[in-house]
Amino acid sequence: MGKPAIVTGTLVDDRTVALDEPVPLPPMKVRVAIEPLEEKHRRLYRPEVISNIYAAQAIRGHCPPSREEVDQRIQPARQERIDEDDRLAELNLPAGVAEPLES
Repeated sequence: MGKPAIVTGTLVDDRTVALDEPVPLPPMKVRVAIEPLEEKHRRLYRPEVISNIYAAQAIRGHCPPSREEVDQRIQPARQERIDEDDRLAELNLPAGVAEPLES
């Protein structure tokens, strides 16, 4: 039996632990001992972080843009890409290729 690797992590649900760093072991069956840490040492798991961000935004009155507002903001970039693809089609080039290759 090898030397144990000791890492911290977050208990995501009753069967899943998200480790804070990679374990230097190949995939294999391992024994896991769970030791609750004090709250000050606890690293938040990604869904908790996102929930906290949303809660803080709501407290300060942030209202995320609607789907329509986002579409309106990115429409110029979409149109630019359509125009570029049309220009390349006129040159008989596949989309994403800027200029013909010289032989």
